[in-house]
Amino acid sequence: MNQKKLPIVAVGLLLTTALVAACAAPGSTAQRTAGAQATGQRVKVASGTISNHIIGTGTVVAHATAQLAFPHAGTVKTVNVKVGDQVKAGQVLATIDTSDLALTAQQAYASYINAQAAYSQTIAGPTPENLRAAQAAVVSAQAAYSTTLSSSGADLGSAYAQVQSAHAALTQLSTPPNQNDVASAQAAMLNAKAALDQAQAAYDSAFKRNPAGIGGTSAGLNLEQATNNYNAAKAAYDKLFEPATASAVASAKAQLASAQANLANLGSAEGKIAAARQTLEQAKANLANLTPTDTAVLQAKSKMDQAYLAWQQAQKAVTDSALRAPFDGMVSAVNIDVGSSIGSGVAIEVADFAVPRFKVNVDEADLGNVRVGENAIVQLQTYPNLQIPAKVERVDAAGTTNGSIVTFLVYLSIGSAKLADGTAPVVLLGMSGTSQIETQRADNATLVPDSALIVNTQAQTYSVQRLNADGSVSTVPITIGFRGTNEVQALSGVKPGDTLIVPGAGSANIGAPRFVGPGGGG
Repeated sequence: MNQKKLPIVAVGLLLTTALVAACAAPGSTAQRTAGAQATGQRVKVASGTISNHIIGTGTVVAHATAQLAFPHAGTVKTVNVKVGDQVKAGQVLATIDTSDLALTAQQAYASYINAQAAYSQTIAGPTPENLRAAQAAVVSAQAAYSTTLSSSGADLGSAYAQVQSAHAALTQLSTPPNQNDVASAQAAMLNAKAALDQAQAAYDSAFKRNPAGIGGTSAGLNLEQATNNYNAAKAAYDKLFEPATASAVASAKAQLASAQANLANLGSAEGKIAAARQTLEQAKANLANLTPTDTAVLQAKSKMDQAYLAWQQAQKAVTDSALRAPFDGMVSAVNIDVGSSIGSGVAIEVADFAVPRFKVNVDEADLGNVRVGENAIVQLQTYPNLQIPAKVERVDAAGTTNGSIVTFLVYLSIGSAKLADGTAPVVLLGMSGTSQIETQRADNATLVPDSALIVNTQAQTYSVQRLNADGSVSTVPITIGFRGTNEVQALSGVKPGDTLIVPGAGSANIGAPRFVGPGGGG
């Protein structure tokens, strides 16, 4: 309930509606009532503390609430608490089955140990034995490569040459004669023809002179030689234009096929050379890798660090399989059972109830008087006669609007108290009650009981009947300050120790005015 006006109007002052308005006009001094005798109940003006309060209703809430969920899905293995249990920070509340998670953590640990060993070996460098062995491997591989290359290289070169030669011969059979060759053969044939014609003329001349003796002359021999030369030159010329015979083509193809087969048979030699070269290169690389470079060290360390992080994450997954209380508090909800499957939902809720809070709505008109640290009183319906001390702990920065009314949540930290039997009250979540927040306070104030106060609502003045030393009674105007539950603060007109007369029955009090603050009487 929002009681916006209640903190401002003094509850005790409402009891004065039966009093008589018998005070002097505003601004007048005390008036002695001639012949008046002191009759009625007598009360004393006291000195003490008085304060203003904002009153409101609310409920008990937790100081903080933690909603706990498992980070991994799984099967609930144990549930160690129930709603209402008190728990300590770090206490295991529930667990899930960690068989698979533990196996993953073991594998991650093994990988980390291997990476750590590899890093240690990298930064340590080679032993003298390993270095000598690697150097010897390079020398051996170099010798094997040289031997393979020398023994197989010559055969490969000869086989390649044979293939090229046979291919050229086959190509030559189907290639037209070269113009230079034709011109050369033709010139040779013409020259031979000219020599033949010359030898024929010489022979004919010699025959005419001596027909019987021509056989043994040089002219006959020269003619025979010229004839042979011409026939040879002409045959050479004619051969340039003769197509290749089938047998020649077949022979050339056979020679090419034979050369190619020979080369193919030497293919294993190429493989041997390639294998020997690869072995040599690997031996050189192994020797170079024995001396770690900065890059190799960094890479080995990076692998080790990554393996360590993977192991730590796997370990954390095992550790996180247990829900632990984040603080001392009370279990306010349990949403899981043993054997059930759990995902990402809230499994258990824990409320921080070490210092209970009382949550109350305060109207925006009264919020300006509320300060963190101010004293308050909480009265729970469970303990209606117990005033539990409290303090303003926090004021929400955002309000809630309901129609034209805006309220703000104010949180009070509830202190300790004792019941009549000396035991402490049991304060539980959700208990309802009322609170009084002390907004203004005056110490050593002059306090007048409400029963002695006379109010004139038309003149908006206050007065009391004071007993004089001679037994007479004077009506004294007073100025009102703070209003308490059963008394008000008198700012002027009376002093502590004065005796006041409570007005008798039949007095009238017409409409008590609204009090607006210290010095605001009237």
